[in-house]
Amino acid sequence: MKRWIALFLVLALLCSCALAEPVETISGIAVPEALDIGNHTVRVLRQNGRVTFMDGACTSDPVRSMEDASRLLDTVIPIMGGDSRTHFEPWRVLQDASGNQYYVFQQTWADTIVLGGALKVITDADGTMLGLTGCIETELPETEASDGLTAMQAEDAVIAHEAASRQTSGDRDRHDPARSTPRRPLPGS
Repeated sequence: MKRWIALFLVLALLCSCALAEPVETISGIAVPEALDIGNHTVRVLRQNGRVTFMDGACTSDPVRSMEDASRLLDTVIPIMGGDSRTHFEPWRVLQDASGNQYYVFQQTWADTIVLGGALKVITDADGTMLGLTGCIETELPETEASDGLTAMQAEDAVIAHEAASRQTSGDRDRHDPARSTPRRPLPGS
């Protein structure tokens, strides 16, 4: 019985493939296409018209450090859909069991991390580029807001408020034992 079910599923799969739409139009994902970058040809995948993956090297130079990978981003950001406002900060370097390196960059705008914006340059153990994957968020405000606090000012205000709250609650609890409750120390304090 299991063999008949398996045979039926294989036939159903073959029929559905024969009747299906061309791959280029399924879910807005395109089949790999060749793209020339400088003196190199890489295969790219696009999703919704934007490059999200590059297979191959777009540089002859080895990529052995975060600085090397950063220089490479200047070439690929426009291809991935970025513009003059697109900025990436080095985040971390990962290594898999085969020795491949993954140089990970986080997109920022106006000193703020952009959720969903990240690029990863992939190399082998010798520094030869294998590919690049990621996403660039392009729907960002045209200009930075001029009113309000900077991120650093906001952080300083929160820290000052927390310190004042601890001092005030400690004084209050010392004067009113009925309100005093044991407090657990914060992690790392």
